[in-house]
Amino acid sequence: MRRRRCGYGCNTKAQVFTLDAVLGLFVLLAALSFISVRIGHAQIPLSSANLRDTGDDVAAVLDINGDLATLDNATISSAINATLPAAYAMRMNVTCDDGTSFVIGSEAPSRTIVASGAGFFVSDDNAHCIERHRVWHR
Repeated sequence: MRRRRCGYGCNTKAQVFTLDAVLGLFVLLAALSFISVRIGHAQIPLSSANLRDTGDDVAAVLDINGDLATLDNATISSAINATLPAAYAMRMNVTCDDGTSFVIGSEAPSRTIVASGAGFFVSDDNAHCIERHRVWHR
């Protein structure tokens, strides 16, 4: 009886297992590489909900502090500048049933995500007013 020499086809189960492990590792590394490249190049825009909430919060603070009720441009403008975080810009339009109407702030730049909101308040002169605001990231 001749003894068979162990060569290429001697232990095929171990070779298949090794090949399977190497192939699986290659697929895993390729997937991780693809994901890391995608995450690295992703630009996460500021959410509109965050912008809207910021605008609503600033308007609420102005209302609670009584700044809106004064219907004074300078008072409201300085209150907005003191309350609004530096990373944001805001435009507010105030209109009352007694004919008072004014706008504070500049227009939003084009191609910018803008969130808007509105609120009602009563002025010191008992006029019913609505404020409409727009907020965007600078």
